Amino acid sequence: MDIKQIEKYGQLIKDYTLNNHKECFREPAGKLKYKFIVPGISYPNSLWDWDSWLTDLALGNLPE
Repeated sequence: MDIKQIEKYGQLIKDYTLNNHKECFREPAGKLKYKFIVPGISYPNSLWDWDSWLTDLALGNLPE
């Protein structure tokens, strides 16, 4: 993969994340008493450990 492809896909990932990041936030449900983050919008209401933590780090670094 050349640098132009890397830049293209990098921008696509950034745009997708900026447009869809709010879908990673979940409301309390079942035994989960607090709001939580899932590592992707296609995940159901399941709390993940490392994946959610790393997703939180990434979301915290999004530009405002």
